[in-house]
Amino acid sequence: MEDNPLLRWWLSVTLGQQGFEVAAPASADDLIIALGGERFDVLVTDCNLAECRDGFQVLALARERLPGILAILISAQTDPDLPGRALAAGFDAFLPKPVRAVEIAETIVGRRLHGPAEATL
Repeated sequence: MEDNPLLRWWLSVTLGQQGFEVAAPASADDLIIALGGERFDVLVTDCNLAECRDGFQVLALARERLPGILAILISAQTDPDLPGRALAAGFDAFLPKPVRAVEIAETIVGRRLHGPAEATL
């Protein structure tokens, strides 16, 4: 999930061009609705989000409904402990911003997802 509309659009388009089906909810509430009606293989979320939410809360929401979802945290924070905290919290990968869509795609493929993947940002 990405709260920056331009970045959310760009990631949706570029990941779509790489063969992923992408859902890009604009808020945590939209994510909850999407998770209730669709199946996703991958969650990509920013660490700092609007509405007093963060990527850790988004991960908890996603894992409630989809325990096996591959979760990737992206962030521009310079906190050197953030990658370790992300992995300890259950994220499968951490990617620092600025992040390229190809890096996200390579991370997903590197986690050996087989078949077409659907991603939610």
